[in-house]
Amino acid sequence: MGEHESQTSREEKRVRELLRYNILDTPDEKEFDDLTKVAAYLCDVKYAHIHFLDHDRQYSKSCHGWNVKEIPREESICHHTIQREKYMIVNDLSEDSRFKNLGYVEDKSIQFYVGIVLKSNGYNLGTLCVFGEESKQLTDQQLESLQILGHEVEAQLELRLKREELIDEHKKLKKSTIFLQNSTDVRLIVNPDTLNIEEVNEGADELLGYKPKQIQGTPLTDYLRGDEFETKLRKWAKNNATQKFSSETIIKTRQDDSLWFQINLTEESEKYYITGRNITQRKRSEQRFLRQEKLTENIIQHLPGIFFLIDKKGNIKKWNNNLIDVTNREPEETQNLSYTNFIAQKDHNKAQKALQKVFRDGYSRTELNFVSKDRKVTPILLVAFRYQVEDEMYATGIGIDISDKKQAIEELEQKEQKLKKAQRIGKMGSWTWYIPTNGLYWSDEVYKLYDLDKNKFEPTFENFMEMLSSSEQEKVDTIIQNIQKGKNKGEVEFEVQKPDGSIMYVHQRYNVHRDSKGNPVEVSGTMQDVTARRENEEKLKSALKEKEVLLAEVHHRVKNNLAIINSLLQLEIFNTENDMLKNILSKSQMRIHSMALVHETLYSLKNFANISFGKYIEKLITSLRKTFPHKSQQIDIDLHTEDVTLNINQAIPCALLINELITNSFKHAFPNSKSGTVAIKLQEKQNIVHLVVSDNGIGFNVDQALENPNTLGLTLVKKLILQIDGHVDIDTINGTSFHITFAKKQASGSSASYYPGKL
Repeated sequence: MGEHESQTSREEKRVRELLRYNILDTPDEKEFDDLTKVAAYLCDVKYAHIHFLDHDRQYSKSCHGWNVKEIPREESICHHTIQREKYMIVNDLSEDSRFKNLGYVEDKSIQFYVGIVLKSNGYNLGTLCVFGEESKQLTDQQLESLQILGHEVEAQLELRLKREELIDEHKKLKKSTIFLQNSTDVRLIVNPDTLNIEEVNEGADELLGYKPKQIQGTPLTDYLRGDEFETKLRKWAKNNATQKFSSETIIKTRQDDSLWFQINLTEESEKYYITGRNITQRKRSEQRFLRQEKLTENIIQHLPGIFFLIDKKGNIKKWNNNLIDVTNREPEETQNLSYTNFIAQKDHNKAQKALQKVFRDGYSRTELNFVSKDRKVTPILLVAFRYQVEDEMYATGIGIDISDKKQAIEELEQKEQKLKKAQRIGKMGSWTWYIPTNGLYWSDEVYKLYDLDKNKFEPTFENFMEMLSSSEQEKVDTIIQNIQKGKNKGEVEFEVQKPDGSIMYVHQRYNVHRDSKGNPVEVSGTMQDVTARRENEEKLKSALKEKEVLLAEVHHRVKNNLAIINSLLQLEIFNTENDMLKNILSKSQMRIHSMALVHETLYSLKNFANISFGKYIEKLITSLRKTFPHKSQQIDIDLHTEDVTLNINQAIPCALLINELITNSFKHAFPNSKSGTVAIKLQEKQNIVHLVVSDNGIGFNVDQALENPNTLGLTLVKKLILQIDGHVDIDTINGTSFHITFAKKQASGSSASYYPGKL
């Protein structure tokens, strides 16, 4: 029993080792097919196969002469071969009891067989086998050669596995690169001694306003606000820290703006590798939150009376110092204490009813006698509001000492006036919609924002809907549907028509309060006049449209100015008798025209970021045909272009490059009125642009043509290819062919990177 289990376990491991190579049910591969052909040739047989055996079948990776891709394992001769250590030879299968009853042996299809065992990590995975229709015996030399080929199959198997592993690793590395690019905004390599920036990522210029070449070689400290970051970094380096350095700091942009960055630094190979994430929005939000929190705390602490926040059980969660003064209790005695402990015994029942009322109706107003730790009683006029934070309900209590009731009323009125003033300054009002009664409550500021008379206009849901257009009413319907579906808060902007016919825009936020069964009973919220903001947005849209028009005019004028230069060159051609000078000026005309076509295309397509280069080439070909009318009659143009778009920084050098190559073909490839074809092919594969310009003319000697160019045209071709970071392959079989490849760059902008210094 133990031996059977051991054999079963080893077979499982053998199949797992086979599956690790992912070789089963894969397309034919030339490397394996070549080996089977050689095996058949060396052994002088008709058939040769490479087999792999899994649990229940024999799979043929390569078949020579006999195309049977798979058979059941029990019908396989190789099933017996893999039980051997090196190989198995059967000179006559019909005489072997194990195989003579197999169908392909009985019908004389196969009579001779030799199989070499293919191994991996001690497991027999399959065979390299040769077989024939007649009985045969291999020579020792043939058997040794067959074993060598078996080792080559094993090597190819390992090579194939390594190739797939490399492809997987490349995919993982690519994913890691994408994650890194998406998780950081700035990436730097810095010299630890001088803190000079040696390398910076391409995307940093959009954020900081500096081109990478402007930053490289300059000290990192030039871009920091203050010296706190440098001090921390020097201290970290001095302590020989093994952990990575992390800090938040402010970096100056070229426009002298201040941006917050989360900096992470690692030292490797005597270099600082720095990544920076723009956290400006987060820091500003934190600062706003801290200011708001401080403001809220200041307001609470400076309220004219007591303040406390209690949960539904009546336990105190938050309070101000006035409550401590009235009750004469320390803060640690107040936390989570039931608020009835501050109320005189005779008012306990009244206090409980007030608490129930505020959680039921959202509001309560009552007079209660507060009692201090030393039994001093203070009458308080207490106003309580229901307050919801996410799913938790609270009540806020604001109380005023009414020992002198008139004075207390006056103080309460002052407080209400302050609240109204705050709403008026912020152009913000509050409202509450009581769903069971369909009643609508507006604060005074809402009436003022809508220019409505509080004494004449009744705020009902129906009256509010009449102030909205049909499209705005649909927004209300959507909000009601969301509330019915369980949504408890939201915000929306409305376009509202005032009584005088003018339009205003209001931004509203709301929260939904529900009963114990989850039914909505009340919706409360705030509204703010955002008309001025909307008007500013419209102004910004108008300004953006003006800038687009201006940019179109710039391209148009550049094209016109290039046309003027072209005309001036034409005048010079008319005024000279020097043929060499005419030729030079004519070439310059065509180069200028190719650049002008780029700007004309950008202007006509209204796309200032990218140019459809396939359409541009068609225009350029048309123009060159007009320049060489006699050549155009004898030369055919074979144009195959895909819809490839290039930014202007790559479009202009590519345009000049095509102009030089096609002009050269027109002038020199077909002498003595010889006819022929000039072919242009443009396509993009995985962000790599392939540009092929070829002709079937007389060709030329390209040995070291671009290494040491002896003409201005070839010099331009070399420099233009370098400018776009391209690579060129030149083929002189049947004419001349230039195959240029370069990576497509997505960065948009003007052609500022194109200037004569690069040539």
